[in-house]
Amino acid sequence: MKNYKMELDNPNLENPALAFEELRGKCPVSHTDGFGGGWNIIGHEDIVKTALDPNTFSNAGAIRYPHLPRFPFEADPPLHTPYRKVMQEFFTEKKMKAFADKLRPIAIELLEPVINRGYGDIAKEVNYPLPVRGIMAFLNLPDQDWPRIMHWAEELYYRAAEGNLVARKAAADELEVYCREVVAERKENMLNPQEDLLSKMLHNSSESDSATVTENLVVGTLHLLLTAGHESTTSSLGIIINYLATHPEDRKRLQEDPALIPNAIEEILRYESPVQFHPRTVTKDTEIQGQEIKAGEKVFLQWGAGNRDEEVFPNADQCIIDRNTKKSLVFGSGIHKCIGAPVARTQLRVVIEELLSRTDSFRLNGEIHRIGFTRYGVSSLPLLIEK
Repeated sequence: MKNYKMELDNPNLENPALAFEELRGKCPVSHTDGFGGGWNIIGHEDIVKTALDPNTFSNAGAIRYPHLPRFPFEADPPLHTPYRKVMQEFFTEKKMKAFADKLRPIAIELLEPVINRGYGDIAKEVNYPLPVRGIMAFLNLPDQDWPRIMHWAEELYYRAAEGNLVARKAAADELEVYCREVVAERKENMLNPQEDLLSKMLHNSSESDSATVTENLVVGTLHLLLTAGHESTTSSLGIIINYLATHPEDRKRLQEDPALIPNAIEEILRYESPVQFHPRTVTKDTEIQGQEIKAGEKVFLQWGAGNRDEEVFPNADQCIIDRNTKKSLVFGSGIHKCIGAPVARTQLRVVIEELLSRTDSFRLNGEIHRIGFTRYGVSSLPLLIEK
């Protein structure tokens, strides 16, 4: 199906994944002129196979800022491997327990005014500030800097969506200046490399056998962590809290059995995926589901559509909070699966735990406003809360 088109930027779209339903059995690889043109990959098995083949489907071809590559996301092996290895030790279960202890007071500080008042726009008061304050805490950066970081991240997304590339570049440049200042300061005053991600990367950048981890790449990675590191979590919080506000039976079940919260988070995000797709650049002529794809073309791994694949998730259009979510594509797949997923999961779990434990019930208290494709979520979520 050539030049398949859909209104994926419609903020009123109930769920972008539904837009692919008519294609699922008819056209598993469709072409779109959107996002520069490319091929939509919508089947779960096809998405996973593509993600597992970086030699054919490169992520290095999607570098947003050529002078500032953001590793390990915008790299393929062999560059990808040592860089991700350096970072991986900061996302262990032990590290996440310590991070949760730092994050919980921030979550309580943001939630308490809304809960005590009994109403409020939780998206604006909690969902937006918490993830950026969380990533600042994770990276040992000053908490007071969070409003600037959130402003730049929002500018990068919204100005790009509007096609205002001048404003987008200005935000990217200002964020880059901040990142370079942070890295220079951290290099001058190193923290314990076993406890601080930036110090560990800078330590490795000075070692001759780790030349792939350069200071410029540390700046690029910080740039990535301060934007992608919290934007998708903001969207996820909106999706989860909106779901629980409109499904009181599941909310009550989680309140009665908090051990279900981590799995419920995974399932709600499978059902409404916050990050809908990522592109890959085809390095050589290939074929998917009988469709020829030429070297240099793009494919779009449609995570949200894959998460609605009935062959993998029976009754995929139902949210079943105790479903086995092992094959979920919420955080991607393959070697570029989101390295920050443990941080995001920790943030989501802590907020939902505190919200559910401190309230008796909550429901919508007005019109919600959704964010359209590609960052799918909720930008305004007014609640009425009972303690």
